[in-house]
Amino acid sequence: MRIYFKYIVLTLLIFISILGKTQGSYNRGLHFRSFEVDQDKRTGLNLTPDNKIVTTNGFTLKFDIQLQKQLNNFGYIFRIVGNDSVNIDMVADITSSDYLFSLVTGEKSLIKVRSQEIKNFKENFWMTVIVIYDKKNNLITLKINDLQKKSNFKTNKLSSINLYFGLNNNPIFANTDVPPMTIKDILIYDDRDELKYNWKLKKHALDKVYDECQNKKAICINPIWEIDRHVKWQLKARIVIPYELPQIAFDEERGRIYFAKHKAIFTYDAVLQTIDSIVAKKGEIYNCMSNQLLFDKNSGKLISYNFDNANLAKFDFRTLEWSNENTQKTTPQFWHHSKYFDANDSSLITFGGYGYHKYKSDVMRYSLKNKEWKQHDISSNIAPRYLGSLGYLGKDELLYFGGYGSKTGNQEEFPHNYYDLYKVNSKTLKVNKLWEMDAPKEHFTNSNSLVVNKEKNTFYNLAYSNTSYSTSLKLLEFSIDKPEFKIVGDTIPFKFKDIESYCDLYYCAQTSELLAVTAVSKNNASDINIYSIAYPPLRTQDVLQKEETASIWKWYLFLIPILLFPILYFVKKRKDKIKNKVNAYLNFEYNTSKMELKPSSINLLGYFQLIDKDGKNITGNFTATTSQMLVLIILHTVKNGQGISTQELSEILWPDKDTDSARNNRNVYMSKLRLLIKNVGDIELINQNNYWSANIGKNVFCDYKNVMCLIDHVKKQQTPNIELVTEIINLASRGFLLPNLQEEWLDAFKGDYTNLVIETLTSLLQNKEIKSDPILVLHISDAILKHDSIDEDITKLKISTLFNLGKKNQAKQCYEKFAENYKNFMGVTYKASFDQFRENNL
Repeated sequence: MRIYFKYIVLTLLIFISILGKTQGSYNRGLHFRSFEVDQDKRTGLNLTPDNKIVTTNGFTLKFDIQLQKQLNNFGYIFRIVGNDSVNIDMVADITSSDYLFSLVTGEKSLIKVRSQEIKNFKENFWMTVIVIYDKKNNLITLKINDLQKKSNFKTNKLSSINLYFGLNNNPIFANTDVPPMTIKDILIYDDRDELKYNWKLKKHALDKVYDECQNKKAICINPIWEIDRHVKWQLKARIVIPYELPQIAFDEERGRIYFAKHKAIFTYDAVLQTIDSIVAKKGEIYNCMSNQLLFDKNSGKLISYNFDNANLAKFDFRTLEWSNENTQKTTPQFWHHSKYFDANDSSLITFGGYGYHKYKSDVMRYSLKNKEWKQHDISSNIAPRYLGSLGYLGKDELLYFGGYGSKTGNQEEFPHNYYDLYKVNSKTLKVNKLWEMDAPKEHFTNSNSLVVNKEKNTFYNLAYSNTSYSTSLKLLEFSIDKPEFKIVGDTIPFKFKDIESYCDLYYCAQTSELLAVTAVSKNNASDINIYSIAYPPLRTQDVLQKEETASIWKWYLFLIPILLFPILYFVKKRKDKIKNKVNAYLNFEYNTSKMELKPSSINLLGYFQLIDKDGKNITGNFTATTSQMLVLIILHTVKNGQGISTQELSEILWPDKDTDSARNNRNVYMSKLRLLIKNVGDIELINQNNYWSANIGKNVFCDYKNVMCLIDHVKKQQTPNIELVTEIINLASRGFLLPNLQEEWLDAFKGDYTNLVIETLTSLLQNKEIKSDPILVLHISDAILKHDSIDEDITKLKISTLFNLGKKNQAKQCYEKFAENYKNFMGVTYKASFDQFRENNL
């Protein structure tokens, strides 16, 4: 009998998924925000922001589309505006009984298509749409996959067109009704079937995308780029379980993650994106807190194991029964051991672990056929440790990476992190050491599992600092052949509490995603978060499209002799001007500790400081609680405009208080906070509909609010305003958001801010005007490196720019600083020399 635990918080965050992709493919396309958001946050794509497309004798428009289903599904797929006076629209409504698609001009429907007419149509089903306008024969044709319909259409007002998908701001034909859809591969042909434009909608700039034929720019409003799913982790689900240290298993056949404790089993289905829960009718899981769970794909059962018991505990989903009746808690011997289930010979293998102040180097092998454990000591090949990553390489070979332990196994005898890779035969236990890299300056340990990419001969694992409580998971891609790795994707917030925390990594073939699971136990409960990133994961620079510029010098070649003299004159003046700018740049050092703070200011970037109306620093007047309360309200107000709910505010600041106590504490500290911020200036804390927000007046400066507004303005501009860009650089150069405040609720804000700054500034470097100003390029590069000091592409750009300005010594110093940071963080020496490094540009 299935039941749902009413006393458990289950929050499921659903994201659009595209299923059935191969490992090597990348998502592409543009997803359109629809009625789930307000009009000004919906998505639009303008293919003709600068000039119209000439279509004198007709044209063909081709693209792929996928429709999703929401509460409101009506909207305009595209709108063609001819000669600023006539429109051709393609309208969609997946829930309409009258039509699925309708081709409309003015108030007249030209062609209607019902869903039954499209073979195998369903939600999230890719369709190829072709619209052909034949001026000679006064015909318009609509093709959707194998279906074709035609209609008479006569007009003399389609000699040039503007073309929009989704939302558009055309002065005459504006539209905000957007269907929930994804578009990719937009092609435009002329009347002779010659391809003129091709927008793949794969790589992109921040809010622009360029066609592959003529580099024609398209502008996007509020984009959701599908390829970004390869860069950004998405929180898929959160489950709060009223037990500590649940056991976790992954069913790779069906893409399901199981969390079990006592009689309770929770299931997250990555394909359906659902959470379910079951209570066993009989028996329960082994009460071994250090052991993880396994899924036996041969029998379709969950397996719980106890090293002190030769009988496995198996859960049968048909009978809803565990085979184990023993409820006695077992003292852990092998905390954070690594595990692997060999389905071919039905055997379980574990390695390493920690218990009784000892690190272990034992391989524990259990045969389901013989029903017995066998213990093998391999300390002569692999030093005792725990927190290592284990994964299947193929042909009975396992990969084992890293961990934390000591050569003797004794906790008191120089325990340290390991950064070595081994290949272990699962049958013979023969060990082959593949490589070992130098210890990085920032030590890290790993997820319980690693995922092998056979096509690239690499593997992925999640790495995090085991010296900090508030840390983050980074996805690392390692070479199997040599000690090299790179960081891919963004980060995941993680709380490391040693034996009370756990993280793991899985590959879900059904959704072509990597799944990350984090679990942290506290106060007799476990907070579990599930994240996904599209496979294979990428770096931010891998998805950014470079702005190409067509060469036009040949059109002006004949002017060179005429212009040569004035050019030489102005070149000399420009050189003098650039020289002065370069010297000013080289003498400029951005120092946040010495930066002049404005009166009436709230400063969250680089540090937390509050300055009153007289210019006095009053940060010391704020307690930890009043500081966090102010930060919470400001961050949520900037994020959503609504603020933070009273309930969430109380749960974060007073998690151990009951409702009445939390309310009393909130009222007391809110009164104190309101008195304190009066000294800052015109800032008001407002409670409306149980949401707390901050109304920051014009005379109060908040660096975080300002930079977020500036980034939003610049993203909407077709041509960036250099003054606004400079302001963004100055604020971004202050550094991280609240680096000295370490709170779990803050991690997502920090990560989002850093990613947004890097993404925005990197995209601005594609702009022609900005690229032509080397000093501006240098300042943008410095701002990015404030947030990611080992960004290779940005460092290459900075070095190349300095070198081209004749500042070779400074370029060399920049390289040396990068190489030092790289070695400290990565643990290996950077492979390229200075000369090799500077030859490459962004």
